Amino acid sequence: QKYTARIPLRVVNFQQPHRVTYLSDIDSSVQYFAVLPPKNFAYDQEKRYALILSAHGASVEAIGQAMAYEPKDWAFIVAATNRRPYGFDWQDWGRLDVLQVLQLAKSIYPIDSDRVYLTGHSMGGHGTWHIGLHHADQFAAIAPSAGWDSFQFYVPLFLQKGEIFGQPQMLAIRDAVLQEERASVFVENAQNLPVYILQGSEDDEVPPTHARHLFGLLKRLGYEVVYNEVPGKGHWWNVDSLPGGTSCVDYPALMEFLRKHKLNSAPRRVVFKTTDLSVNNRLYWVQIDRLQKLYQEAVVTAEINNEHEIEISLQNVAQVQFLPEALTRLIQPGKLRLIVNKQVLTTRWQRENRIVLSLHNDRYRLGTLKQGKLTKTPALYGPLRQAYFTPFVFVYGTKEDANQHLHAARILAEEWWWRGNGFVTILADTQVTPEIIQKYNLILFGGPRSNFLTQRLQDYLPIKISNEGVTLGSFPIPGSDLAVKFIYPNPLNPNKFVVVNAGTSPLASCLSERLSLFYTGVGFPDFMIFDLSFKEKGWGGMIAAGFFDQNWQVAKEYCVVR
Repeated sequence: QKYTARIPLRVVNFQQPHRVTYLSDIDSSVQYFAVLPPKNFAYDQEKRYALILSAHGASVEAIGQAMAYEPKDWAFIVAATNRRPYGFDWQDWGRLDVLQVLQLAKSIYPIDSDRVYLTGHSMGGHGTWHIGLHHADQFAAIAPSAGWDSFQFYVPLFLQKGEIFGQPQMLAIRDAVLQEERASVFVENAQNLPVYILQGSEDDEVPPTHARHLFGLLKRLGYEVVYNEVPGKGHWWNVDSLPGGTSCVDYPALMEFLRKHKLNSAPRRVVFKTTDLSVNNRLYWVQIDRLQKLYQEAVVTAEINNEHEIEISLQNVAQVQFLPEALTRLIQPGKLRLIVNKQVLTTRWQRENRIVLSLHNDRYRLGTLKQGKLTKTPALYGPLRQAYFTPFVFVYGTKEDANQHLHAARILAEEWWWRGNGFVTILADTQVTPEIIQKYNLILFGGPRSNFLTQRLQDYLPIKISNEGVTLGSFPIPGSDLAVKFIYPNPLNPNKFVVVNAGTSPLASCLSERLSLFYTGVGFPDFMIFDLSFKEKGWGGMIAAGFFDQNWQVAKEYCVVR
């Protein structure tokens, strides 16, 4: 039977703000970005334009964000969606959306890669801080407007029930995951990233405290930063006497600041700070491959002293690489002296060669560390949310309680659509083929008692589930109503993940399956074991939580068991 429907479409001139659709790298869903072409734009093979990526605020559509600007004769203005008008605060899937749109815009339009800028307002201002500081080498300059620093500063966590009932050691696991969203922790990464901060003095939605705090941090570091607090202005504002679009995003001085800067893709000095290699492990010519202590601050400071000497300071770094693309512009082939935490190493360097340093018995040496059968890498690192950053499918169990598992998968799929404009395929455990295993992360609904695939993998996973309780590595945790949620490399394809949502009872399994991570500020680590009181007490209902170690094993130093 055929159905027809009439869909009205708005047709605009190419010079006007318009939508461009594309398929998401994450789930092949249809997304869009808005684009405002340059004034009087005409394709010219010889001419390149700047690209201004603009991140919208909460509840704002990307097309509306683009409409807030006046066309520039020197730049394309492109606004990503953050997957939805509220989306993910430009973190997680929102951050990945921006990075994909950046690459698409550069491939579609005549863009000068040395003149790419990031700006945004309100939630988009936070996104500008977050994305700009984690990916500072992608932008010539950034300009947050009314941007907040972090959830802790903006909507404090003490308002959550988990803060009341949660054990401090358990909450520390959550906070280790949440570090990466705190802009002020990573301001050192702006060593080579000029920043223009715009703020209304009377803003009661994102108070000037955020902007003043971040400005002070950058200023004390001696970095290039301009702070403009406009007297008498609130959150969303305009000055009729100023040229351009809406002033709080299209402020003339902000635009001129961006326009005058070009990317320094090979700076002589790099400061790179991170806590989570799954977010980003590379900045300019520095790449961190492995940390000494997972989810603790790692800092690399590397400076070219002369054409044959690099001085390097490493903190909590087990292996680091220095990449040849930029080094060929900074040092000369031949003898190279490396001063590493005051330790001196020498080597002969040739163009196109990477320099790799690794830690052995508290001293660094040239070369790589040995890898175990399973080793955490940036692409296979955790925490739980990472399984949803690349293509994934939901797999519900049919051995037992099939309707419950299918219902839970449908609810979560609906939430993925509602929050992230996303699409996910739902399969029965009997429908999973070798091709599916090769292409997708598997999100499993149901434990070994009710899901054939979970049962098949059980012997190869470090967390075992039975009716009597859970075994975490070698730690037995008895309990008749324990919910379990964890991520692990798929034993059938170690280049992909499995996520197990299960429990020691149908009620506990239901709790695990319904516990969503499709929002920001979640703080879920690699694994969680919790009881039914989690519904009332949040993290106060957590029995065990933590991270697998560098070799994907359970280790006491990375977990807390109540």
